[in-house]
Amino acid sequence: MILRLLVTDFVFLVEQLKIKVFLVFRCIDSLSLHAPMHESTYHLINKEALDKMKHGAMLINTSRGPLVDANALVNCLKAGKLRGAALDVYEFEDKYFYNDFSQRVMDDDTLARLISMPNTIVTSHQAFLTEEALKNIAESIVQSLLDFFNGSQTNTSKVE
Repeated sequence: MILRLLVTDFVFLVEQLKIKVFLVFRCIDSLSLHAPMHESTYHLINKEALDKMKHGAMLINTSRGPLVDANALVNCLKAGKLRGAALDVYEFEDKYFYNDFSQRVMDDDTLARLISMPNTIVTSHQAFLTEEALKNIAESIVQSLLDFFNGSQTNTSKVE
């Protein structure tokens, strides 16, 4: 089995190299999204994009839920086009993630379908939950508080 790996920025591909992203979709085995939520990235992965993806590919979204049209994803998974999906985020997660639905019916049929599919995993924003990530978050908060109380300007764009 050959795994083709392409790590790139879609905006760079489209705007700078003038490449149609859908041409790339036909060739990749796994698409992992790492993009901010902007008007231009809303439903970046929609029915059209999913239709262009290679049969048997995997979709991974750990960035922002609205990047993926969840209804289109459900239909694509049901049709067997994709091998599976791994979602740490969901478009309407604020209504469902971190809430206990063990004693009540969830009224989001799309999320319920995704959760029930054997080829899909929904981790409810738990992918960040590592010792290293929590340590970095805590250190960043403490540093921001120190900067604030010392009158320093906080660098909010710092990423480690």
